[in-house]
Amino acid sequence: MSANRSRVFFLTGLAASDRATPDRTVPHGPGSPLRRLHRHVEADDKGAVSGQLVIATPLLLFLLLVTVQFAVWLHAVHIAQATAAQAVSAARTEDGSAAVGQAQADKILAQLGTGLLIDPQVSVTRAGGQVHAQITGTVQTIVPGMHLPVEAIAAGPADVWTTP
Repeated sequence: MSANRSRVFFLTGLAASDRATPDRTVPHGPGSPLRRLHRHVEADDKGAVSGQLVIATPLLLFLLLVTVQFAVWLHAVHIAQATAAQAVSAARTEDGSAAVGQAQADKILAQLGTGLLIDPQVSVTRAGGQVHAQITGTVQTIVPGMHLPVEAIAAGPADVWTTP
């Protein structure tokens, strides 16, 4: 297809040989309205991809980091829940105490939560036949300025020996 015929095809969707009548061809001379429109559209699109990438790339990276931040937060919540459950299990035994539960929680946090939970606070109480453990802290920050809190609570009855 010659260069002139390919331009006609681009502007009309039909090759010049496919038209029913040759007198109905689209004017494609140097000053034709279609040629001016084509040049105007072509000139406006130059550099558009660069502009789109400047906006889209940081946005995609931000969404990726937020996804990773959410995954780290979920992992920290699971660690806090496991720690609270183990603290209650240790403190609810017949010869257990709040101090035993606190020691168990500190031991688990040292094994699992290093670097993930920032400033974890452990509170274990045993009173009135109930054991209550609460773990609070914040998660390691991946996205600057996003400080997500972590809290886990576990409770259960204390094991007490009673004579019938």
